[in-house]
Amino acid sequence: MDDLAFGRLIRMARIERRWRQVDLDLRADVSAARVSRVERGHLSQIPLGTIRATAEVLGVRVQLLGRARAVDLDRVANAPYSGLAGFAGPTAVRLPRESRRAA
Repeated sequence: MDDLAFGRLIRMARIERRWRQVDLDLRADVSAARVSRVERGHLSQIPLGTIRATAEVLGVRVQLLGRARAVDLDRVANAPYSGLAGFAGPTAVRLPRESRRAA
């Protein structure tokens, strides 16, 4: 979910409870200005703790999803095992063409 969609979710959850932004800011102990920024999807300058506090009061769960373009996260996370795949690949033996036809 992108920042704008998250902000809309927070806003809809607040409106569903018939709360004003000031009601949410009092319950979450977050400034009204920050509540407004969260609802508009301007999350880059807001501490994660503030985002979580705002969401928690509304019953919204915040879950982080790490992504990387150039890194295979599973391979990095399992680094001790990934070396085995790199080792086994070059050692595979290829049969000459004549042998493959006979087999």
